[in-house]
Amino acid sequence: MLYSHVTLLMLRVMDVVTKTSVQQSARMLVAEIPGDIQIGALFPMHRQIAGAEGCGAIWEQYGIQRAEVALLTIQELNKILPFRLGISIRDSCWTERIAMEQTIAFLREGVTQCSCCQTAGCQKKANPVVAIVGPAKSSTTIAVQNLLQVFRIPQIGYAATTTDLSDKEQFGYYLRVVPSDAWQAMAISQLLMHFSWTYIAVVYSAGNYGEKGFEAMERLTHAPGIDVCIAHAQKVKTIGENEEFENVLLVLNELNPRPQVVGN
Repeated sequence: MLYSHVTLLMLRVMDVVTKTSVQQSARMLVAEIPGDIQIGALFPMHRQIAGAEGCGAIWEQYGIQRAEVALLTIQELNKILPFRLGISIRDSCWTERIAMEQTIAFLREGVTQCSCCQTAGCQKKANPVVAIVGPAKSSTTIAVQNLLQVFRIPQIGYAATTTDLSDKEQFGYYLRVVPSDAWQAMAISQLLMHFSWTYIAVVYSAGNYGEKGFEAMERLTHAPGIDVCIAHAQKVKTIGENEEFENVLLVLNELNPRPQVVGN
């Protein structure tokens, strides 16, 4: 089983490596503060292109602002720490393939460091990363964790909320700092009870986050004491075209009687 898992992982890594091209060099740029101990970070500096795994427009709120906060936090911590903490920030572009590509770049740097300078012309490289923060999306985080745990590198999730990542047997090197979707589903069910909404439609996104969240909410609607009917459930692409969402609205408007709409 372990051999099969590692084999599939290596095939995935090779797929990522072979798709790397010169045109991707712009997103391989790194924002870095060097330190005695170096951590890595994956933020979506660019949006994902709809229907593709490429980098689109700059994403200020989810990427640029988070990177700026991370850099400022490191600078403030270095004022009080007895050692110098460093950070290397890379762009995940909100896609699984690019996040894997950037993670491989972190790992590649870690195994190509020179430990000391023995000649006058040698320049010691930055320290390898000891842990990685991010990425943001649940499915992307799982892909990165599957790679990092092979090398026993810890990963800290700041936004991924899928319940799968709470499984310590499967993801032993992952630490989350946000609640899982199970709590979100409980909060939604309490809102339904508070407003006496017993007939609902659910719109959820494709991928681990939306699908697992819907499964958790579906289980809660069948729990004792909760009388809620899911009249319609619609899965949409994480990054879809306007036409897709317009079709969803048409379907919801045709439902009779019209249910309350819950998004996930």
